[in-house]
Amino acid sequence: MTNSYTIRYVFERSAEMERENARSKASALLREIEVMEFCHRPRAVIWKTAVKAKAFAMLAEDRAMIMNATEIIARTRPPKSAAERRAIHDKALRVLARLKRLGR
Repeated sequence: MTNSYTIRYVFERSAEMERENARSKASALLREIEVMEFCHRPRAVIWKTAVKAKAFAMLAEDRAMIMNATEIIARTRPPKSAAERRAIHDKALRVLARLKRLGR
């Protein structure tokens, strides 16, 4: 029987390593968002993922990824106020009424 030992080196990450790690995470999240949009996942889920991707892109100091995530956030953000939710509801009612009139 042989005894094998594993030696593990622990070292501190440099700032460049942290930025590269954040860049990798942001890139992976942005690719995940593409799949989510293709699979028609809920907007709120896509929005939350985009916010995380933007945070990692900001840590990585990658302007292109920041802009991409910002655009996705703006496009998929959930309505914030009761007035916006009411406007969406009223529009849905108008569309239903129009469809009923066309269907008769």
